Amino acid sequence: MWCRPAWRKIANHGQHSGNRRAPTWVEDRGGSGTPLLLLHGGLSNSDELLNSIGRGLSKSYRVVAFDRRGHGYTADTDADFHYAGMAAETIGVLEKVVDGAAHLVGWSDGGVIALLVALQRPDLVRKLVVIGTNFHSTAWSPWRWIPIRRWRRNWARHTSNAPLTGRGI
Repeated sequence: MWCRPAWRKIANHGQHSGNRRAPTWVEDRGGSGTPLLLLHGGLSNSDELLNSIGRGLSKSYRVVAFDRRGHGYTADTDADFHYAGMAAETIGVLEKVVDGAAHLVGWSDGGVIALLVALQRPDLVRKLVVIGTNFHSTAWSPWRWIPIRRWRRNWARHTSNAPLTGRGI
């Protein structure tokens, strides 16, 4: 059975909030293979990747994932919210939990963060897989392809019919 194991609070890790640091929710699913760090997308948490692709990957890799500050089980702080800070947070997890280099698999915003980590600390990245990721902020500009009114109408129609929970998300 695939269950959430006991989680680890990594004290003195994460973004600074005044003079204190926020503890980070980290899951190490174990495994005897090379470390593989899953990086979730924005507005989601580690459960999405752990419970989908994490299951299969744990047969060959030591699968680790964490909830970034302000996501999932990791509290938010008053620190600035930006990709550079999230990359620094990821580097901290690689250094303190993984204890070295790992394969990085990032989805959406997690892919952006994985790219930044690879650029800043290539010594911590064995291989890099990014899924649904823009490598430049101008890459996703729907108003350049269709008129904004039509884009908003399509977005509203799409989101109004979306389920709030379950397999459809």
